[in-house]
Amino acid sequence: MLSLIFNNKQLPAWLKVTNIKEPIGQFDKKQITIEGYFMKKHLLELSKKIELNSFMEGGKKGYGRLILPSNKTVHYIARVKQFSNTSQNYSKEKWSMIFELENEFIINNSEKKIILTDSRELVNAGTVEVYPKIKFEVTSTCEIIQLADDKGKEVVIKGNFRQGQVISFNQETFKVELDGALEMNILQLSSKRLKLKVGFNKWTLKQGNVKVHISWQEKFI
Repeated sequence: MLSLIFNNKQLPAWLKVTNIKEPIGQFDKKQITIEGYFMKKHLLELSKKIELNSFMEGGKKGYGRLILPSNKTVHYIARVKQFSNTSQNYSKEKWSMIFELENEFIINNSEKKIILTDSRELVNAGTVEVYPKIKFEVTSTCEIIQLADDKGKEVVIKGNFRQGQVISFNQETFKVELDGALEMNILQLSSKRLKLKVGFNKWTLKQGNVKVHISWQEKFI
């Protein structure tokens, strides 16, 4: 029997899935429709209603990772737009659940991780450019960290850094943390977000006594 996972929660077992309609092509609606049935007796059970509501909650703004049974190695970012049910016969109810997609991307569940200490090639095997997470692990005292891509864009960070400190650069929010605390003043105004284009990329650590941890999830359309 088909099933699915939303925001790390398994679809309640009493909801049987018979059909899943995924978007086809770039002009299709950005939504996924799940159809199935359940036994009418479950409508009378409060615990089942609570279980269903919990499953549909999602995370921030209702969005969460939606993993379909057709391919459990990838996910969509979606939220529940609508749930409805209609009588099928004296013992069964038909139901449908519509998930609204945040975007058209299909995203790998696993992260690709690279450690860079000088110059290294990074391969984005997806079909969409991505902004990876960047973390600098200080290996010995330094005052400047300079990371560049093959287009000449750079991230430049200045300060008095000690061995063992960790600097995290969230490229989505353009925020920098030093040992878990927000520290925007160390990010230089000349800094740009570094994007991984589809295919081969070459990034270079120009300055800094650090290990650069780079991680990303490949996206597909």
